[in-house]
Amino acid sequence: MGNNNTKLPLLNSLIANTLNARNPFEHVVDISGGYNTPFLSIAYALNNFQSKQVNTVQYEFAKQGNLAVVAQVAANAASGLNRVLTLSDPSFNQYRKGDKVMDSNGVKARVLSSSNGTVTIEPYGVVLSGTTFAAGSYCKVIANASPNRGSRGVDSLYNVPKMDFNLSSYKRDSVYLDLEDMTDTYVKYDAEMWSFAQEMTMLQRFARNMEQDFIESDLGVFNTSDGDSNSNGGLNWSIKNRNGVYLPSNNTITQSVLNEMLSEISKKRSASAKEVTLLAGEDAMQSIHTFINEIGKFAGTANTFGGVAVNGLQYNKYAIGSISLNIVPFPYFNNPEFFPEPTNIAGATGTKASNSFYLIDTTPIPYVDGGSTPAIEMFHFGKEMYYGHIKGMAAAGADVSDYMNPADTIISSDVSGISAHAMCRNGINIVDAKGMGLFQVIQ
Repeated sequence: MGNNNTKLPLLNSLIANTLNARNPFEHVVDISGGYNTPFLSIAYALNNFQSKQVNTVQYEFAKQGNLAVVAQVAANAASGLNRVLTLSDPSFNQYRKGDKVMDSNGVKARVLSSSNGTVTIEPYGVVLSGTTFAAGSYCKVIANASPNRGSRGVDSLYNVPKMDFNLSSYKRDSVYLDLEDMTDTYVKYDAEMWSFAQEMTMLQRFARNMEQDFIESDLGVFNTSDGDSNSNGGLNWSIKNRNGVYLPSNNTITQSVLNEMLSEISKKRSASAKEVTLLAGEDAMQSIHTFINEIGKFAGTANTFGGVAVNGLQYNKYAIGSISLNIVPFPYFNNPEFFPEPTNIAGATGTKASNSFYLIDTTPIPYVDGGSTPAIEMFHFGKEMYYGHIKGMAAAGADVSDYMNPADTIISSDVSGISAHAMCRNGINIVDAKGMGLFQVIQ
């Protein structure tokens, strides 16, 4: 009985033909499905289904922080009617002579002089004492307080953008099928033998692993037995290291804790109205449902991130203060194989992960000179995705009469099979995670 070589699953692969078209990564996201890779789908939607190409492995960028001049007071000493403040940060030296400052209770004073880690202030309408600008309070610059007559310019205070970086990292997956594997099976895939499914499942696994890396990876270059390996700074690392709100907890979520996290995130952004997405594990969702009465209303018309719809996810709504909260079930936390660790909190059910959640302000971050960047930016080095086959004897033709014209039967290997390979060198970048939070159950 001869082999039907014209219908070998990888030789005539529709997946390969699609992925070799323009923007193949979008097809990988589609193949993976919203439920399988919700964060990957969300990140891609926030980038308008595009990834930014960078020409260096180390993606460098500059960012400008808050322009407020504020420092915490460590000690307060008298100097006649004036006070000499020692600052908690011994290197802080941003106060200028003539600055009008106030403490945490709104008491005003005027700066006479300053140097690294210290500032001398004089009264400005109020007598100063050890209880004004006291240790533990903050000394905050309001504005300049120049004299009415003969005022002069002040010392320059320069704003220097901070350079930061992230790394793209290699992500690969492969599948090899031998002719031995290409046997007929009772279980079918798209009316073909089960071996036909292996390329699809490889790509689904590739997408899932990419999502896990975008969430869990730590920034750095790590030495391995095979050489240096770049690691992208993912979602968790960014929240913990770039001004996000990280709350490891020995208890399940309560309404007061949720509101406190939302308040902290809200106050880090100046917009009068903010849209925040909560990505919750199943047990965190159930806890939230117990204290928000109207949360169960399905809001199918609002399932967008940055104005772009994300299929496969459902939304619930909650509002407090200036925040409109979209609450989204996040299947990533519910995977019992990947997150099997049970919670030991008395009365709680499920795993630690299923009781955890993210908060993400999806508002784009503005550039100083106009424009904006996505809250979670996707970038890649080289091509967005590399995909192809190594054709072995399984891809060879069967007609030996055309031996003088071998173009249709050229193979790359004499192995009795064929393999498919997917590769990306990419990552996500969160310039500033001040609009993001992670509530993580650790017990």
